[in-house]
Amino acid sequence: MTYFNTRHIEAVAMCAAYWAILNNTLSPAFWRLTHMPFLCDLFAFTTLILVGWWARKFGVMSLAGLLVTGLTFMLQPDAFQMIGFIVASILFDILTKIIGYSNSFDKPASSTLILLSSSTICAFIAGLIIGSIVMGIATFWGILILAGLHATGGLIGGIIGLILVNALKTRVSLPN
Repeated sequence: MTYFNTRHIEAVAMCAAYWAILNNTLSPAFWRLTHMPFLCDLFAFTTLILVGWWARKFGVMSLAGLLVTGLTFMLQPDAFQMIGFIVASILFDILTKIIGYSNSFDKPASSTLILLSSSTICAFIAGLIIGSIVMGIATFWGILILAGLHATGGLIGGIIGLILVNALKTRVSLPN
């Protein structure tokens, strides 16, 4: 018996394609205009929440992050910030597994708190990696500010992801 069935692969492929397209078209333009990293985190955590809810299988969020990174490197070979998003995807996947999929997606009050705090923490960690390793920011405060901006994007992405999942719950019933 295989670990991922066709529904899991479908979820990963569709969500990764969505994330990669938005990440490679809108995020660079937004970065050039504002030098704010909100949009990439917004796309990342909206997508990770969606694929996690859709598949409810450990590894799909990590796989989506790896697939998006591969697609991004094919389109933008110098997009080393994706290293931070690989780590964030894997960490988000692990946290969701530890907390449990029913706690993360099925209980309204705890789902909101869990996913928003997890997406914010994981985006903060991605920002620490991007600021210190990829961008080479030399000051501690500079790295913290960039990580805080990423965390803000993760929070916004978490909110949008929850809104999207709650809207889909009313319209779609997924088989287990």
